[in-house]
Amino acid sequence: MRVFFALPLKEQLKLEIEQWQINNLPPSSYTMPTANFHITLAFIGSIRDSDLGLLFERTDEVLKNGDFNIGNLNLIETGFWAKPGILWIGPNTWSENLTKLAHKLQNVGRNFGAKKDKKAYRPHLTLSKKIQSPSHPTVQPDFHLDYDQVTLYHSISMKNGVRYLEIESWTLV
Repeated sequence: MRVFFALPLKEQLKLEIEQWQINNLPPSSYTMPTANFHITLAFIGSIRDSDLGLLFERTDEVLKNGDFNIGNLNLIETGFWAKPGILWIGPNTWSENLTKLAHKLQNVGRNFGAKKDKKAYRPHLTLSKKIQSPSHPTVQPDFHLDYDQVTLYHSISMKNGVRYLEIESWTLV
């Protein structure tokens, strides 16, 4: 199974972002389903079902010491990564604590075969994939995300796209 760690969004915020996207960006055939909206922390990749318990234990060890706090992000800018063709929204600043959390979870993932990410951590929410050229919104995004948990998701490939299912969550303090 393919898994990743992320910050989940509340349903109301997902709907607000979806409405902003509909009103301010051109339609795309590869728009991310609203149900899949999240802020990625660490992509782990393929893991055996039998290793999930150990992954939970390692994650518990990283998060139990209380070094990682609740926080917030202001999703106020858009961006485009040409090579993967991703259109996203994200903050222009974020806490060092969030970057450390992402790095710690990436390190947990390396115990299960995840590759080291060559790029610096950049929190973002993917709006569309397989985009050829960037679209500029008519109005910039302006969303506030309060986060207080980390969620492990299972990425399931389906005929009509990808679906993300929550496997486990950890509360931040």
